[in-house]
Amino acid sequence: MASVVKALMGLARLRMTIFSAVTYSTAATIGAAIGASALGSGHGLELPRFVLGWAFVLLCQLTAHFLGEYHDLPSDKYNFLASPFTGGSQVLISSRAVTPEACKRAGHICAAAAAVLLVWGLPLDGGREEALIPLGFAMIALAHQYSAPPFLLNHRAWGETTAAVVMNILLPYFGALLHIPAAVYADMPWIQLHRHLALLVLPAACFKYALFIVLNWADRRADFLGGKITLALAVSPNALYARYVAAMVSGYACAAGAWYLLPETRGPYLLAYIGIFLTLPLAHKLILDLHPRARQLSAFTVFLSLQHAPLPVLVIFACQVVNELRADPAMTYLPTMWIRLVPLLPYIHMLIVRRPPPKVMVGLVKRERALHAESQVVIVGAGIAGVVAALELRAAGVPFLVLEKRPRGQADRGADLAVWPAAAKVLRRWLPSAAWWHSNSFRIDRVFMDRLFGHDDGTWSTRPLRQVNMAGVTAPTGEQFRLVARSPLMTALADQLGDDDVLYGARVLDLDERQDHILVRYAYQDVEHTVRARLVIGADGVQSVCRRAMLANAARPIVSNDDHVAPAASLSAVGNSEPRYAGEVCYRGLIDFTDPDPAVQALRREFEAVDEQRPHSMPLLYGVGLRASFSFINETKTVGCWWVKEASDERYSVQGVGGWRARRKEVCNWPEPLRQCHDLTRDEDLYLQDIVDREPQTSWCSYRIVLVGDAAHPVTPNMGQGANMAIEDVAYLVKLLTRMPNHVDAFIEYCNRRMPHTSAIAKESHIQAKLGQFKNPVLVELRSLLLSSVPARIFERKLAGTNLWTEPPLPDQAL
Repeated sequence: MASVVKALMGLARLRMTIFSAVTYSTAATIGAAIGASALGSGHGLELPRFVLGWAFVLLCQLTAHFLGEYHDLPSDKYNFLASPFTGGSQVLISSRAVTPEACKRAGHICAAAAAVLLVWGLPLDGGREEALIPLGFAMIALAHQYSAPPFLLNHRAWGETTAAVVMNILLPYFGALLHIPAAVYADMPWIQLHRHLALLVLPAACFKYALFIVLNWADRRADFLGGKITLALAVSPNALYARYVAAMVSGYACAAGAWYLLPETRGPYLLAYIGIFLTLPLAHKLILDLHPRARQLSAFTVFLSLQHAPLPVLVIFACQVVNELRADPAMTYLPTMWIRLVPLLPYIHMLIVRRPPPKVMVGLVKRERALHAESQVVIVGAGIAGVVAALELRAAGVPFLVLEKRPRGQADRGADLAVWPAAAKVLRRWLPSAAWWHSNSFRIDRVFMDRLFGHDDGTWSTRPLRQVNMAGVTAPTGEQFRLVARSPLMTALADQLGDDDVLYGARVLDLDERQDHILVRYAYQDVEHTVRARLVIGADGVQSVCRRAMLANAARPIVSNDDHVAPAASLSAVGNSEPRYAGEVCYRGLIDFTDPDPAVQALRREFEAVDEQRPHSMPLLYGVGLRASFSFINETKTVGCWWVKEASDERYSVQGVGGWRARRKEVCNWPEPLRQCHDLTRDEDLYLQDIVDREPQTSWCSYRIVLVGDAAHPVTPNMGQGANMAIEDVAYLVKLLTRMPNHVDAFIEYCNRRMPHTSAIAKESHIQAKLGQFKNPVLVELRSLLLSSVPARIFERKLAGTNLWTEPPLPDQAL
């Protein structure tokens, strides 16, 4: 029982109720002063009314605390550096005395108790219930919805505003109205109440908003990992800093405005005005300390923010008490005088001590360095994303190990890749030879989109729909849009890695995240091994084992280095949603035109005829439930590539090349030269792919695992962007990891910058897949009309806006 009570006290976070209690006491004092001014000096606070009102305020705050502990549990799990005022109580993580469900029930019980107390417990007389009951229920609702669904205000960047509204607007009005005598309230004009509360409400609300910006920034990393989007994550550091400065300036501007517009408050609140403006040097220091150039949020800055925000309320309270004692010294001996001072004692203690508690000091100052020469990163997957990540890490001087479950030859296989400018710039760092690009890539200046018609006699014809000026689309980047042969590209990149850099045939079994490292358990040559790393980059494709590991780790604690957690038997047992089948399959292949076979040479002449008519271009054919293309894939014109996408309710790839190829020949109704392309492609150069993707994901990382490429955002190939996005991902991610002060900061920036770009491409690509599957004649003609009628400028601007990626500069790490 004692352990349960202790746990509940921890979850209640009573230390954080200091500020609401001080605000309530100050508002109650102002309300009583209004009564004393109207009725005479003999009127003061009523002790039962004061205690009941304080109980209501406390229940509202406990509602927010208990429900916050429950709904913030995914974030608090990662907050190893929590303090008394940031990061949650950690009770639900460190103690089993109270379950999360019990904590949630406690929050609901507090909300219900507050409602009962409001309606039946508080002495609401004199008609003020018409104002106090809606006001009280607004406080209960906002406290409940601060962390709880459906609104989840603090999870949707509204926590700072909600805290300021409840604590510094609704609460002062509630406290003052509750303690204004009924006889005075009945005839009191509301403008009088507004004037008395203006100095208490306006500056303090601005300063509270600024304080919560700082507190949520202190929890920023853990909130990001837990999926909680506070204002500190919703906007950039520079924008957040601008809001902080605006809030601080607004607070002092409101105080100055009150002095100028409310001259009747100058006399009774002169000391309060002086006290507020004496905090200007502290505010100036905070603004300087929190500037983005400061690069970090120190513990002492958080501590100073906790001191600064309540000071306006405190000086107003002190001023009001002094005024009461000067008017009637006998009030010194009244219980209501002393009970109002109780909430001040913890704050006064903190103010006198002048240093943050040790837990705050240790927690907020401790930080990890950016990746450096002593760090090791494990890359899972040796596809295009994994190999480029390894090269980028090696260039940064960071040790790494690549684990690839496939044999070397299979990992390098593939047909063609479309390479957009941003990815081309990355690849040129590792493949600078112009000769290599001449031999293994083909520049595409124009894409000709044609309507494909099949006739009863088995012949085919085309009708032009539009041509896309790809050279114009990519011109601002200084690069061209290219087709590249995947196998030569992968071989050229992988050959730059050492034999010890990549383990082919290594299957990852488990990823166990710890506070200071991650343990990677894998099987290699029938023997289990474990490697300790700083981070894991998941570049292992659509069926990502790293994605499953993220799900598995979400269900087990992040323990310290010395704690032992039994490893999972196999990540294959962890649920991982199947990718979304897009309703079509893609056949693709490469043709070696150096083959002396007469049929191959005849096909080469067809390719050359098309290239002579339309130099450096590729056709994009739209048929009924079918799209296709073909072109050379190198400037020497010795290799051709082709692909056909067909709408299909059945997935074919499970049949293997032999099975589906035999079936394809039996039912193939493709136009020439596509049928010839299929028949003349060797089995080892022929590929079949079920087209799949996923809905855009909201999380690409956990504490020490980050996903890239198809592991993070599988996409249909209709925009030619799958490999490009993977290359862009790893290039930007490695730059962030090696330059940001903490790997979680790098994860935040990586996800914030890359998610909108990849989501836009995935959405557009999925739409293109569905448009290409039309079989209904009316829909097919409507598609042709749409493609042919959109003005070229609009079409190409949209194409560029969706597909071109400009790597942003590294952010200022601020606040």
